[in-house]
Parts: sequence; structure tokens; C-alpha cells
Amino acid sequence: MRALPLVLTLLTGCAASTPALATAERTAAVAEPRVEARETFRVEVVGQGPDVVLVPGLTCGGHVWDATVEHLRGDHTVHVLTLAGFAGTPSSDGDTFLPRVRDELAAYVRELDRPVLIGHSLGGFMAFWLSATEPGALEGAIAVDGLPALGALSGHDAEAVAAFAAQMKQQMAAQSQSAFADQTAQTLLAQISSPDEAARVAEVSGRSDPAVVGQAMAELLTTDLRSEMHAIPSRMLLLGAGAGTPPQVEERTRQYRAQVETIPHHELVMVPGTRHFVMLDAPEAFVQHVDRFLEEVQ
Repeated sequence: MRALPLVLTLLTGCAASTPALATAERTAAVAEPRVEARETFRVEVVGQGPDVVLVPGLTCGGHVWDATVEHLRGDHTVHVLTLAGFAGTPSSDGDTFLPRVRDELAAYVRELDRPVLIGHSLGGFMAFWLSATEPGALEGAIAVDGLPALGALSGHDAEAVAAFAAQMKQQMAAQSQSAFADQTAQTLLAQISSPDEAARVAEVSGRSDPAVVGQAMAELLTTDLRSEMHAIPSRMLLLGAGAGTPPQVEERTRQYRAQVETIPHHELVMVPGTRHFVMLDAPEAFVQHVDRFLEEVQ
């Protein structure tokens, strides 16, 4: 089971207005976020224009998308999620976590006008899931170092992965908040190139509920969406972590391609020099890929 811990490192005007008033109204709409709390996530909405939904990864709040939001908010309505139990948000009750997030997020995107969903890690997994199960609801989706079947990267069979996931879930539920925060900080140092950025993310992510994180990790490891990928009708872009030696990047690319190759309209780009948080390690390259994708699908 030695490969399984390595998998864990992968883991938002009136028609009669005068031009000046219309500009003021638009500026206010861009500047002032609207906050909404649903059962399984909290969402902040800012900006004006076509909808873009940002879903962060495990333990993370919407703060990991700050630079992306600043880039998009002038021309898009940006919906920035933080999942319940992550980053200090209240936990929600239920026997499962990811299926309930999926159902409520599906209802949310159906209220919008065919948004583009951008998800990191767990959020990327959610992007694949919604794209496959909600045909017509999304204009397209971008997964940022997230995959349809994280557990498959370990190379172990489903039974071994499930046993590991159950053990990990139990251990995390018993973990103290301080121990969890310390472990999260150490993990993020390996996932983000800049120690300052890692510390910034960890300061908020360390407030997550360890039991909720354990539940989410277990479900993420044991849910395999690969058989549904052929049913995705919209375009998908997978931005993968491109840091490492050439053989490491080549092997990672092979593994990622194997999981998305049945998607009819997909593109895989390994972003050079980036670890798991691609959008933090290479923000300029990241928004260039996002802009290109949005221009092509919207």
C-alpha cells in the first residue's frame, strides 16, 4: 500500500439607466460579493457576465481562487464555492459527503445559464462528475489536477483501496484540530512551490473539520467515474501538474491521459513547473489557459 499515500498528495441593470449610472451599477456588481449558504457549500458571487463556477479542492476554501477571481470578475459572474466542513465553514450532517455535494451543486448550476465549471483536485473530480451526469447543464469544464478516479493511481485493486480509505477515514475522525492543522501545513508545502503561498492556504485550510475531510477523502478514493467519461457531451480541459523529472512527467501524463481518453471533446495540458496547485504555481499561464478555453466555449 506504499503508493496510496502518494495519491493523497493530489488532493469561486435597468434599461432606463444613464450611461454613468449603468457604469456605477456595474462597478458595484463587480465589487460587492453576494454570499449564499446552502446545505453542502457556501458560495460568494461577484462580477457580471457569463457564469463561471469555481470549486476548490480538499480542505480548501474559496481563497485559493483569489487571483483567478480578480482576473475574471470584470467580464464574468464568478461563483466561488467553499464546501461545508472545509476552511472553517460549518459541517453538514449526512451519511455521505460527495454525493450530496454533487446533487446540490447540480441543482445550483441548473439555475444558471450554462456556466463553465473550474474545479481543483476534488473540485476537478466534481467537474468530471457533473459533466457526465448533467448533460446540457454546463458549457464546459476545466479540471485542475483532478481526475475521475484518484484511487486508480495507486495501482492497487479496489478492495485494497477501500480498506486503506476506511482506515484513513477512521484515523482522521480521531485526529485533534491542532494535529490536523499541522499535517495540512506539511502536506501543502509539498503541493505548492512557494512556502509563503503554502502557509497562506494552510492558515485557512487547517480550520477544516478532520472528520469531514476524512469522509471526503475516503469517498474520493473509492469512487471511480471512468466508465462515465464517454458520456460527457461538453468540452473538458485537464490542466495537470507538470513539475518533476522528464520520466516522472511522462508517467504522470500517461496516467492522466488514460483516465480522460474516452471523453469525446477533451484536451490534456501538463503545465510546466507546477505542482498540485497549478493556479498558484503558475498564475499567468493558468489564466491564459482559462481565457482560451472560455473564448472557445462561451
